[in-house]
Amino acid sequence: MKNFIYYILAFIYAYCFFLFVKFIAIYFFIYLENGVFPISLSDFYEPIFPSFLAIAVYILTAILISGDKNKKKK
Repeated sequence: MKNFIYYILAFIYAYCFFLFVKFIAIYFFIYLENGVFPISLSDFYEPIFPSFLAIAVYILTAILISGDKNKKKK
């Protein structure tokens, strides 16, 4: 059951990373076309939020794995 939870967390992490890379690529192509970066709060909300979510999921996964290691030592 714990492996299933790890798979779900890994999927969420990978999906958030994919969203982050996708938005960075979109910014790069807009920069190539226009010569300026589109800077506004609404534009930055979407790529930054998935990366924070991915970091939170990564930290949660690390805590769960370290908890498993501590139980095995006892």
